Amino acid sequence: MKTFKYQHHNDMYMMMTSFYQKQGQMDDTKRTEGKPSPEILTVSCRSYPPSQLQKRTNCDTLVCVAASLATATTAGVAVKEIEALKQALQEKQNQLLAMETVCIRESERQVELEDSIIAWQDKYDRLYESHKRVQKVNQSLEDKLLKLVDRNSGERAQLTGDVATLSIRLAQANFNIAKLQREIIEMFS
Repeated sequence: MKTFKYQHHNDMYMMMTSFYQKQGQMDDTKRTEGKPSPEILTVSCRSYPPSQLQKRTNCDTLVCVAASLATATTAGVAVKEIEALKQALQEKQNQLLAMETVCIRESERQVELEDSIIAWQDKYDRLYESHKRVQKVNQSLEDKLLKLVDRNSGERAQLTGDVATLSIRLAQANFNIAKLQREIIEMFS
């Protein structure tokens, strides 16, 4: 079994085989286990050396096969085959054009999305910087508030101690006053 170096030859053979089968003109002698016979391969690629054949596109191969079919088959079948190949080529070109159009639209959409991403990133950066500033201000205010609470707690404790001391002195003074009043009453009684 012969293996083919160029995959597109096998693809072209399969396309030709299906065309001939549709036309009812496929000759069993042209088929060899699903691969093109060496004669078809030689005829279809006679004009290109193997080094250049690799560089040819599928469109060039279609033209090559169409040209070789014109000499290998009858004129009517060759014209139909050429027309079928031209139509296939036109369909492929239309598909390529549609894909290019989609690609251009997608690239424009990608540019829009990138601009949108840049705008949102800028907004995020500004909000993040603002948030960091507010956090610093909040931390500073919290520290000041804690210092005030500590200072007020210290002053309150001191004032409570002073009130207790003064209350004791007041109680002693009241006791002394009451004692002196008794003594004065006892002296005059």
